[in-house]
Formats: sequence, C-alpha cells, structure tokens
Amino acid sequence: MKNLIKITFTIVFLIIYGTTFSQTWITTESSPNGARAKAETTMLNDGRIIVTGGAINTVATEITEIYDPIADTWTRVADLPAPVVYHASVCVSDSTILLFGGKIGEKTTANVWEYNINTDTWTQKEDMPIDIIKHSVTVLQNSTVLIGGGYSLPSNEESSWSFIYNPKTNTYSDNINLLTKRTGHSAVLLNDGNVMYLAGYNYVGGGAITDIEIFDTQAQSWSVQGEISTGRTGGQEVVKTQSGDIFVIGGFNGFASLNLDVIDKYNAETQTWTTIQNLPQATSGTNVALLENGEILVAGGRAGQLKKTSSLKDKNGRFLNPNDFNSKEMSYIKTVFSINTETGEQTTLNELSTERSHAEVFKLNDNRIIVLYGEGASYFDYGEIYGTATEPLTYNVTFHIFENDGTTPANEVSIQFNSETLQTNASGEITFSNVEIGNGLPFIATKNGFENYTGSVSVTSNDINIYVTLQPSTAIQKISKQFSIYPNPSNGIFTIENLQATVAAERSRSTRPCSVSITDITGKTIYTSTVNSKSTIINLKNQPAGIYFINISIENQIFTQQLIIQ
Repeated sequence: MKNLIKITFTIVFLIIYGTTFSQTWITTESSPNGARAKAETTMLNDGRIIVTGGAINTVATEITEIYDPIADTWTRVADLPAPVVYHASVCVSDSTILLFGGKIGEKTTANVWEYNINTDTWTQKEDMPIDIIKHSVTVLQNSTVLIGGGYSLPSNEESSWSFIYNPKTNTYSDNINLLTKRTGHSAVLLNDGNVMYLAGYNYVGGGAITDIEIFDTQAQSWSVQGEISTGRTGGQEVVKTQSGDIFVIGGFNGFASLNLDVIDKYNAETQTWTTIQNLPQATSGTNVALLENGEILVAGGRAGQLKKTSSLKDKNGRFLNPNDFNSKEMSYIKTVFSINTETGEQTTLNELSTERSHAEVFKLNDNRIIVLYGEGASYFDYGEIYGTATEPLTYNVTFHIFENDGTTPANEVSIQFNSETLQTNASGEITFSNVEIGNGLPFIATKNGFENYTGSVSVTSNDINIYVTLQPSTAIQKISKQFSIYPNPSNGIFTIENLQATVAAERSRSTRPCSVSITDITGKTIYTSTVNSKSTIINLKNQPAGIYFINISIENQIFTQQLIIQ
C-alpha cells in the first residue's frame, strides 16, 4: 500500500528446526524501540538482522537496530541520515549493507546510503539515476547490485529502468530497459547467475503482468522467457529450492479485486511453468520459507476477496494504487502448513497464535526460520518462536600466527579462545574445533618477548581462518601526529603526507627513506612499501570496508595511525 494509514509494526519470530515441531508458540523479546511498519530488514552475513527506517506511530523514523537471534537481543545502532520508508536494502559484504531509494517526506528519493558495521557509520554514496520506490534490488554473483522496476512520486508511473550499481567503484551502468514496466514484482537470483522478474503490474500494459523477464548478466540484456499462468499485482510469495525450481504462492490481482489461491511452479530443468495443488483458501501476503527437509513452510496470510475504496481514484478516475483496499473487506489468518515440493501435498501444522500476514522471512545460519514484522488486526512489538531446537551447529576456527614481519610463522603461541588454551605448532597454526555460532567471541594470543594480541571472532556459517601478526615487546609503538592521512575515512584511496617531517624528527635527515606497512584489524599485513618522498598515494580499494592501521617504520621506531575505509 502506498498510503500510510496505520503505522505501527509487528515483530514475529517463527523458528523451525527440520521437521520436528513443538505444540505451543513462545513469545520472544520485544524491540525496546517500539513497533514500526514499512521497515526494511536485511540479514547480515553473521546471521544478525538489521532493521532500517519505516514508521513508528505513523511517523517516519531514522532509527536503525540490529536483532541477534542467538542472544534474542535488540541493539540500537547509528541512525539513518534521514527518516525513510519504502526503501530497499541488501548486504554486499561481511561489513557493509546498501540502502537504495525510498520515500522521504512526500517525495521519492534517489539516495543511496552505505552502512559500515565495523565503524557503525552511514555514508552517502552516488545517487541512483532516478528516484524510486517499490523497486527490487538483487546482489549478483560478482557482488554488483541489479536495481529495477518500481515507480516515482508524484507521477505514480511505473519504471522501465534497470541498472547495475558497482559498490567498489560507486558507479552505475547505463539504463538497461525492462521490456515491460512493472512494480510490485518479485526478483529471483537463478542458479546460473541470471535474474528472473515475475508478476507485478502496470497501467499501460493492462494491469497484472504474466510475462517472465530474464536478465542475462553476461549479455547485460532482458528477454521474455515464458509466461506464468496467473497475473499478480503483488502479495505473492516466492521460494527457490536448491535445485533451482521456483514456487509462486498466492498473491492478489488488484485490478480484479481478487486474492488468489494459485501455486505456480517453475521447473528449472525444463524451464516451464505448471500450476500445482491450490492453497486451502485464496490468500495474499502469506509468510513462506524453505525448510531444511526441502519442504516449503506456509504460515498465515490475508484471506478473503477485497474491494478497492473509491477514494483511491485520481481525478481521471484511475485507481492510484491497485494494491490499496478497504481493510474491513479482508481477514487475517493463522493457519500453518507445509508443501512437498515434489508432490505438492500439503500437511497441516500447528497454527500461529495470532493472525498475521506480509511478514519478513529469513533462514538463519543454523537453519532455523525467522519471520519478522507483518500486519494483522493490530501491530505488535513482540515475536513468537515455534519449534523444537536441535543440536547447535559448530565450526572450526583456525588461527595463523606470524611474527612482526608478517611472514615468519610464530610457534608456541598460547591462544585463549572458546574456553580453551591451545598452542600453535611449528607452522604457527592451531585449530579450535566445535565452536558454536556466535558474534564477537574474544581471544588473546600471548608469547614471551612479544606484545599480547587481543581480538574477537564472529562465527557464522563456515569454518573460519584468523590471521594475526605479533609485534616484539621491545618495539617502540606510539601514536604519531607528525604524519597525516587524508581523506580519513576514505573510499580506499588516500594520501599519507609529511613523511619527511616524521623521518627528520627521528634522524634529522629529511631524505632518509621510511617503510610503510598497513595491517587490518586482525593484524594481517595487507600492504608494504618504501617511501623516499614527502607524500605517497595508496590505493586499497580492493580491501573490504573496516578499520586499518598505518605503520611508519624507521629502524626501531614505529609510528601508527588508524585508517577507516568505507
């Protein structure tokens, strides 16, 4: 719905392990910042979920918070630069999310903001070519982002634009025209790396769209490849299986004022669409996810046949938004069932405790399913957990320890981590096994003759390698303001200046060369060079965003300053 009528929000957590289910729903921790609607939620690579913008008590908000599903806690982080609704966001690295477009005040915006998790900062990036809302954003396999569809205000005209944003260069491709203008669509990253756009609507083309468009990432072009049986203007939920098959569940046709009971299946091998067993009742905005056993969970939704309100027409008699309806004509449901992706068979499961629809759904790194937000008879600031926990997933964490030059392995280093103390071998390595998922797990590395090194590890969904360089305890470490770095923070390209002044202060010889080395937050050396001039320009744009340390070395003297790459 384009109009903000009642602005609060629901937080609901549906957590399912495999195919074993408990008999009751358990209430989760509430957000301390209150309920909100129209927020954007994005899963970070470490399994936490970041929530941006939306509206609290009908007022657009800039509040940003992160939910940790392991600890069941909410943390407020740096606010957005401005209150925004109807935006879109994606996670593009371990430390970075990008937020595109949205509505600020009464206008759509072309703003792009980048959030750095390590530094807890927002940075304005290059604006999109157009201002837009209700668009889709898809991270491609090369870590660029495809943006397409949507519409702008006040024209309400759907967009035929699509373009690719490169986060590393902060640049956009030329416009790659969609073959059909659309908004309210779904975007799916296919197993071959291409992108499918399905469903959505436009007025010029006659309403609900049935054409399927495929974006070829190599050719950088769109083509129509088939047609879905039933057009949808929104409210459809889409699930892709590991084999690449796609299920489109329910939805509605706003031009016909109809909720739909249709389930369409795309066979990735034959590239054909079929309709399988219908939903128990016509439903839009149901909450769906792929379970670990390969079945699809379907929970809640909005049922019944809806009517548009006459007040939603413009001066020419055209409906301003075919997805806006009179709330008195709809009903929310709490039924839950699973769909067998091979046979289409549906199995009834225990109901939600509260009727709700249009939620955000995520599969956690430990294979649980979380459903966030939604709408119902009212909005909520709490969630619910459903299911029986399995044994926690564990991973291996391997430490690679080097001495001060960053290349010599450091043996017999004691590592305190995960309630154990182990020593590195002759290769400077040691592996901790059976480490459970967690964020910011602390460690300390100690060896006689070297400075202690402390740090932390976030264990998410894979085995992890940590690289640490120890510095001799006899080295003179100090923070120097004699040399300067600018810009700082930077995009990865920066200048170090007054190097000769630094050298002269130590040796009274302005022409004496110095060594520059840069380490990341784990102590790993990522850059070295010898400098004979007053200044030098360094390019680290191939490095991820985060905190780095620039070390200027003059024999036994080491001068250090911190650099932030955004």
